Amino acid sequence: MSAQSSNRIRLALIILTLLICAFGSFWWLQVLHRDRDDTVTELPKGEPDYSVEKFNLVRMAKNGHARYSISGAKLVHYPDTDTFEIQQPVLYSVGENRAPLTMRAEQAVIEHKANKVHMHRRVRIDRAATENSARFHLTSEYLLVLPDEDIMKTDKAVDITFGDSHLAGIGMIANNATREFKLLHQVRGTLSQPEK
Repeated sequence: MSAQSSNRIRLALIILTLLICAFGSFWWLQVLHRDRDDTVTELPKGEPDYSVEKFNLVRMAKNGHARYSISGAKLVHYPDTDTFEIQQPVLYSVGENRAPLTMRAEQAVIEHKANKVHMHRRVRIDRAATENSARFHLTSEYLLVLPDEDIMKTDKAVDITFGDSHLAGIGMIANNATREFKLLHQVRGTLSQPEK
């Protein structure tokens, strides 16, 4: 046998050994993935994956200042819808050049991706009086809060006290940033006369 034939046989054996190692590694990875898939069980639809009690979350604005905070008695996350359910939520909204709002309810559902907060049952909103604005108080049974846009909406009955004025109606759209406010249906109320 010539040296050239011997080198070819050695090269073929080396290539064959490398191929066996490569296929062996591929097979081993497949076995590991299959075993891992068998051991990881998916949660049934509608089941939570974690919960937190007595929490406080702060959302920051791009400038690094606190945009709003939300706290509550209990937070539960549902992975199939990526929503958070909160018991006894308190949402505290702050912004430059305006008085902060405090929103409370018995329950809230947060759509994480859409950044929507649905507040349910005994919804109350309060803003303290300032030099430029009277005290504000609102009650309803449902409120949709869009924190990034500073907008609140509802299609339910609302009862509002603004200073000494009182308004009530069905449906509302309020923009806290621009101070625009609309009651949509069955509007009634009493407006106080400003003092001269």
